[in-house]
Amino acid sequence: MPCPYFLEARCNQCLIFKGLFVPSIFEEKSYCRSENHEACGVFREYHRSALKVSKEQYLTEIEAEQYSA
Repeated sequence: MPCPYFLEARCNQCLIFKGLFVPSIFEEKSYCRSENHEACGVFREYHRSALKVSKEQYLTEIEAEQYSA
């Protein structure tokens, strides 16, 4: 089952991101479209803080963590 916050449309997006966020092909394949969406850094941060994830948070914290794993 895909991530419940993934909106598949003409321009796929993550709904728990502040503003428009189009997941990369890697993120879509690894998290958004898979049953492994709980491993997504954006998903984890949203459930930890109950706040939408900002672009700054994503770039400084989440992206680096996801690609280093």
